Amino acid sequence: MKLLSPRQLKWLFPLVFSTYSFWSFSQWSPVRIQTLNNRSGLSQNSVYDVIQDNQGLLWVATENGLNRYTGKEFRIFQHEVNNATSLSNNFILQLLEDRQGFIWCATNGNGLSRLDKRTETFTHFCDSADREKMYVNNAIWSITETTDGNFWLGTFGGGLKLMSAKGQIIKRYHKQSGLIGEDVRSVVADKTTTWIGTFDNGLCSTTDGKKFVHYTGAGAPEKILRLVDDQRENCLWICTYDQGLIRFDKKTGGFTNYPELAGLHIRDAQKSPRKQEILWLASWGKGIIRFDIRTGKAQYFAKTGANRETGPDDLILSL
Repeated sequence: MKLLSPRQLKWLFPLVFSTYSFWSFSQWSPVRIQTLNNRSGLSQNSVYDVIQDNQGLLWVATENGLNRYTGKEFRIFQHEVNNATSLSNNFILQLLEDRQGFIWCATNGNGLSRLDKRTETFTHFCDSADREKMYVNNAIWSITETTDGNFWLGTFGGGLKLMSAKGQIIKRYHKQSGLIGEDVRSVVADKTTTWIGTFDNGLCSTTDGKKFVHYTGAGAPEKILRLVDDQRENCLWICTYDQGLIRFDKKTGGFTNYPELAGLHIRDAQKSPRKQEILWLASWGKGIIRFDIRTGKAQYFAKTGANRETGPDDLILSL
């Protein structure tokens, strides 16, 4: 997932962060939190991913369809019986806009659906080799585009796949071919390296699609939920199931853990475009976290204490 620009950040707060609106005053700068939910026209309130496209429109992945938000209203895309050009599965785990402007929907069981924004029709890509194991291997946790226009796909229990721009599977990777785990939750690619986060065996990388390097040692993650590539710092921010947030230095291969966040379930991370030392974190149980990576201090926004009636939800899936 790319880091947010100032233009993108303005969408982040209204949709993903909150259930109510409030201001928080402390040693931190004030924050205003608003909401957009099913009462506002959103198809469903469990939001798994949010992206902003090259036209400035917001796209929202939920358990019940794809939503496009113009700033005023929602347009909902859902599966329609007997309509082959509709969304293949309403449960969407991740979104990607490719270089051509297509919106890719990684679904929970029916592979990929690619939306042509001009015609508002979908084209479907489902690995035929996995049709008998539809849920396992055609549940796509992660999709990322390579520099040559191909796509890496991380699957739920089906390992890693490399797919062409035309939707053909070029190669499948499993443990027997060197991949460290079959449950691939997150894949990101920079100019030279593809980084793979697994839920069953931590972090690995490949530069040629043939050999995989497994990163272990002090502070290494085990159950990875999401990788966020920070090209400015030449690092990865690793969101984990029960180890909080971990920083991985691409150059040294070392890990940094943060005691303030130890044991937390972190689902997502986004760096503030205006303050490079601030990370916004989505957590499962602690709400939204504003984290200062210089001081290691955190501020929590959740339905606890004085914020019980006005705070955002405790369970945040995505930023």
